[in-house]
Amino acid sequence: MRVNIRRRLWLLFLGTLTLLTLLGSYTLSVHRDSLTRVAAASEASNDISDALHDLSLTLQAGAGLIRLLPAPGADKPDIAEFDALQMHARMHLARLRSHLGTKPEAVRLLADFDQAYDGMIDAVHAIADGNPNSLVSARRLSGLAKHLFDALEDFAGWENRQRKQALARESRQDERHLLLLVLSGSLITLGLFWLLDRNIGRPAEQATLLVNYDPLTGLPNRTLFRDRLNHAISRATRTDSSLALLFFDLDHFKSVNDALGHHMGDELLQQVGDRLRLCLRDSDTPARLGGDEFAVIVEQFTDENGIIQVAQKIIDTMQQPFTLAKQQAYVSASLGITRYPQDASGAAELLKNADAAMYLAKRRGRGRYHFFTEELNQAARLRLMLESQLRNGLERGHFSLHYQPQVCLRSGKLIGAEALLRFKPQDRYIPPDIFIPVLEETGLIQSIGQWVLEQACRYGATLRGRHARDLRMAVNLSARQLQQPEFVDDVARTLAASGL
Repeated sequence: MRVNIRRRLWLLFLGTLTLLTLLGSYTLSVHRDSLTRVAAASEASNDISDALHDLSLTLQAGAGLIRLLPAPGADKPDIAEFDALQMHARMHLARLRSHLGTKPEAVRLLADFDQAYDGMIDAVHAIADGNPNSLVSARRLSGLAKHLFDALEDFAGWENRQRKQALARESRQDERHLLLLVLSGSLITLGLFWLLDRNIGRPAEQATLLVNYDPLTGLPNRTLFRDRLNHAISRATRTDSSLALLFFDLDHFKSVNDALGHHMGDELLQQVGDRLRLCLRDSDTPARLGGDEFAVIVEQFTDENGIIQVAQKIIDTMQQPFTLAKQQAYVSASLGITRYPQDASGAAELLKNADAAMYLAKRRGRGRYHFFTEELNQAARLRLMLESQLRNGLERGHFSLHYQPQVCLRSGKLIGAEALLRFKPQDRYIPPDIFIPVLEETGLIQSIGQWVLEQACRYGATLRGRHARDLRMAVNLSARQLQQPEFVDDVARTLAASGL
């Protein structure tokens, strides 16, 4: 679920970022177009101003020429210069028409101006062709053209101002749009980062908690505990001090699980974690290593009694009844204690030693503590070697059966025998009270017990052939063998195979 939320938020963030980029590009494009239009309008305004200025000069020159025209009866004037001026005026009129020709008012003014200007030019040409009576008409039309030019100039100026104001408003609006886009994009981005921080940062923190803490009890787990134990060892080495490692599990915890269910077992473990926190000092570091196994790092103690006080407090606390689903459940804690640097030089060795001490506490009655000793270490090494020898004992012929005869006291006749298992891996026999418990703990008793039964039945059949048909063969069985559902069938098959 967290992965999906994370993926969706990242997609939302990337999608929003892409949308903002596109909108920004579009707004910038529109803004560039607006700037282009402003530049074009400014260029058109300058062009109109230039055209009006040039046309004004042309009209002034034409009016001056008309004033210089001769009176009636005078010689024919030369109007070549006037024709050149009016050609320039036509060009300027075309430029004005291209810029102002779409406005109805401009169309009317340009048409009236054209009419007056054309009339003036015709009158001038009539005078030049020898009709001096047109002089008055030329001067009147020149004045009219000047009047219409002034009106056209005013309109062009007003039109330029309107256009510039509209473009300025459009440019300011584009700038506001761009600013709003930037602000909204910033707010959206900040919002998304906030969501990402809440929905991605928090799961990341939760993932860290899951990596380092037990989700059931909230105590440090094995990974974090090993790290803290290593730090405690480094600190003890640096300060030339000691630390103790307490390792315990719950006696009869399996009975609670079997009777009340695993959910009640989990509830019990939670209560154990709560009690453990309450009975320890702030300087002590508890942890759940797995299952019903717990450990505590004890620092800042002056002597062995300080360690014993912590251990006994844990044992006493765990002996109090636990309330599970309105029922009271009872467990106890068997606790092993080891010390650094007296017993070990590293974290792994400390854990191993504490575990060995805990199992010794269990064997001596449960609900108690036991310190690790070098004898325990030696016993652990011997047990490991013994277990290895037992696993290979059948293949290597280290197991054998010795038969203790059973004799009738009255007749002196052999009436039976008891098969006794013996184990001799090297040059001496290992007592049964040492190797048989190991067989039972490791589960090897199943295969070894079946081998004993088969060998004893074969030898019993041989004895019956030599002595009496009613001779009995006794075989010792482990309780673990009797608990196997196929035990009766195995015995029946073995008896049938041996002929007993």
